[in-house]
Amino acid sequence: MFLDLSFFILKLQDLLIVHKVAIIDYVKKSKDVKSLVKDIHFGRNYGAMYRKTTMFIRECFKPFGVTFAEMIILTYVLDYPGTSQDDIARNLAVDKTAIARSIKNLETLGLLVRKENFENQRMKMVYATPKAHEYKAHFDKVMHRWNEILLMDFSDEEQEFILSAFARMRRQAIEADIEIEVARQNDGIELG
Repeated sequence: MFLDLSFFILKLQDLLIVHKVAIIDYVKKSKDVKSLVKDIHFGRNYGAMYRKTTMFIRECFKPFGVTFAEMIILTYVLDYPGTSQDDIARNLAVDKTAIARSIKNLETLGLLVRKENFENQRMKMVYATPKAHEYKAHFDKVMHRWNEILLMDFSDEEQEFILSAFARMRRQAIEADIEIEVARQNDGIELG
């Protein structure tokens, strides 16, 4: 649960913080929510938030030699012990090759181990080591502080709504079939 909320917050906090006043004013002036969504470009907004969040976490974990992406993977494995690399890639929406590379580094650092799946010997199951739990405690502390910073101007009710909306949007993003959506978007468009 923590990973879902943290990861989702990592992606969209900036939209809400940077544009909170503009969104509230826009909503007050217009009852048309579809217009609001059309006028807000999520990519630009959560991109800035994602970069700042990544920078914060990267700097907090630099002394340990662990990257932001590796911390997200490590946290996922701690939450779901015995998961496969494919499950990690699918649930975090990250390329399988990048997952394999990160897991290899985390193994080198003594934070993860891969064990053979007795039902399917081609599949490796991923587990955290006891050392990883120390990193998780620090990661939780770091993320808690970052979340406090980002959500400090929001009421409890607003925070609850934000977290709920983020979780739903994250799920929809993961479930989206990108190839189909790109084909729909580009159907009949000629550029140049």
